[in-house]
Amino acid sequence: MTYIKDKNNLLNLKFIKYQTILVCLLPLLLITGPAIPDILITILSISFLVYLIVNNKIFNLFIEKKIFKYLIFFYFFIIFSSLFSSDILSSLKFSLPYLRFILFSFLISFLIKNNSNNFYSFFFMSCALAISLLFVDTIFQLFNGKNILGFQTIDSQNRISSFFGKMILGSYVLKILPMFLVSIFYLIKAKKYDYKLFILFYFISAVIIFLSGDRAALFLLGIFSLGILISFRNYRKKIFILFFFLLLFFLLLTMTHKRYYERYITRTLNEIGLGIDKDYNKKKVIFSDLEFYNKKIFFFSSTHHNYFITAINIFKDNIYIGAGPKSYGWLSCSKQYQVDSFSCVTHPHNFYIQLLAETGIIGFGLVLFAFFYFIKYLSVLILSNQKQYEFSKYGLIIPLIGMITHLWPIITNGSFFTNYNCILIFFCLGFFLGEKKII
Repeated sequence: MTYIKDKNNLLNLKFIKYQTILVCLLPLLLITGPAIPDILITILSISFLVYLIVNNKIFNLFIEKKIFKYLIFFYFFIIFSSLFSSDILSSLKFSLPYLRFILFSFLISFLIKNNSNNFYSFFFMSCALAISLLFVDTIFQLFNGKNILGFQTIDSQNRISSFFGKMILGSYVLKILPMFLVSIFYLIKAKKYDYKLFILFYFISAVIIFLSGDRAALFLLGIFSLGILISFRNYRKKIFILFFFLLLFFLLLTMTHKRYYERYITRTLNEIGLGIDKDYNKKKVIFSDLEFYNKKIFFFSSTHHNYFITAINIFKDNIYIGAGPKSYGWLSCSKQYQVDSFSCVTHPHNFYIQLLAETGIIGFGLVLFAFFYFIKYLSVLILSNQKQYEFSKYGLIIPLIGMITHLWPIITNGSFFTNYNCILIFFCLGFFLGEKKII
């Protein structure tokens, strides 16, 4: 019996070790695109599920974890919604494998609880390498118009994309930042580094986001930074100085650099309808002017306004359970719902508008509930007077603010159901669950 027990312990240790290494490679692998990380997450999730079944721990998740029950309910709901979609197979193709993301978040929680020292050390090294590489490449691309591999990745809107090809550099850095900061905070807590490391990588990450030209990521960085400033009472003065310096630096770059002035100021005002060029949005229409483009004010831009109206049109015919995950991609091309041909895209560029169209009031309500849950949880931690946990709870606060940033409602973003976004959302959720267990 002792031999069997020792053998099982050895197998558990090996499982934890290899899973830790593979998970910590993901920040680097995400730079290559979503395909390889998604394959890896599928493998990790299946192996974790097998581990839970073999060790008779699968039912513990149902019994002990309310969040797991909530996520499983959401999982079965989107499958149910897919069954009523106009293209059932296309919708199910996404909703059925969605379980892997849920298991992935609990795998991270498991690794943090059982192997926090190695996990955070490896994760820090992976993120530090990824962020440093992107920083060097972004600066190189800024001055040369190409990245270090020779790819022409500055688009017509003056956005820098580095190795990504698509314009998601700022989004990637923003979404990986909360988890990276948690690993840094753990190393500070373990007295391996001091707070200067936190400030250094915060500054580098913020600069990459600004230089990328990603306005949504820059806005969400402001939300994230405000959350950090409010929450970190013991470091508030140092953090305020850092943010004040960053703000001045960004304002200086915007006012002196034509590319960023046009991107962040001129283009934004023109797209909303408040700029000097009153015909800016109508110029994009290559056919006869439509009444829609004669509006004076648009929600984000005439393009996004178009997507939102199309999504609402879909929602009106599918109020309760939606038209099915991923359905906007084909329904937006239907004359029944679209404003015009520009409506025909894969998603409406806002999570909640997409959820209304594809999952109805129920799916929309479930995600909105999660958003307010994280806000409430953060408020409780901030107002807590348990000073003996003051330092420890910062590791929980960071991914909480990260989740609030991920689910922020009034912003333009990608599809709620793309592999890329799901990986990063559930990655951050795993950190929250892991830190919650430790505290």
